[in-house]
Amino acid sequence: MSHVGKMIPKFAICRCGAILPLTQRIIKCGRCGLLYEYHPEKIALFTLEFQCGDNPLFSFQLFESVIIGRDGYDRNYIKIRSMEDRMKMENTYIRNIFISRDHVAIHVEEEMIVPRDGQEIIVKKKCKIEDLGSKNGTEINGIPLRPGMQYELKHNDIVILAPKTLLPLTITLKEKIINEQEI
Repeated sequence: MSHVGKMIPKFAICRCGAILPLTQRIIKCGRCGLLYEYHPEKIALFTLEFQCGDNPLFSFQLFESVIIGRDGYDRNYIKIRSMEDRMKMENTYIRNIFISRDHVAIHVEEEMIVPRDGQEIIVKKKCKIEDLGSKNGTEINGIPLRPGMQYELKHNDIVILAPKTLLPLTITLKEKIINEQEI
């Protein structure tokens, strides 16, 4: 995954709120004196883990914004469709009639630079979820989502599609820090 053609942020924000210019590998905050190590080659990668009950069913690496829903023409399999390229689709081979055709959108937003674990700075994307007016609803960590509103997702958040039905589908968001060369 190359940064060619993408705008790379040139600043990070220190824990004290000061702006840190990303001009070198070791950065010292002028306000509080904290030292940070900048790792432009490290990125946060998102994975969606699907399961029904206690059975893990499918994992999907999330690089771009997607829509998760049921394909009514293909035996009600759950599909993951790219928002940028509508023809690009991943079949999960999970059947569920309680999931709407366009149930939720997961938005992957632009890269940002964030301090992590005290003194390390990495490239990270923001991940948000939006219920697209599904018939049987969506929950994050047991809290129902309002259709049309976006909610931020974090590592280990549990999303349940069609939570009050006989076949709720659980999706767990996992975040892993990797070197860019590992993708």
